[in-house]
Amino acid sequence: MARFTFRRGANGRFTVSRAEAVPLRIELGADAVRLAPADPAAFDRVAEVLDSRGAEAAGLDVVPG
Repeated sequence: MARFTFRRGANGRFTVSRAEAVPLRIELGADAVRLAPADPAAFDRVAEVLDSRGAEAAGLDVVPG
């Protein structure tokens, strides 16, 4: 999941002040769909892939769900 924090500048325009990736697991039930935090191995893999593509160097934070 992507999560963004915005800040309004003096000119009235919004800019992204923080960008986060939140690794999640999708659980499909008989009558519901749930989002749950990714397990530690999946979290590490997501962080590794994002880092290998330069996302973390560009300011993306990978945070727990």
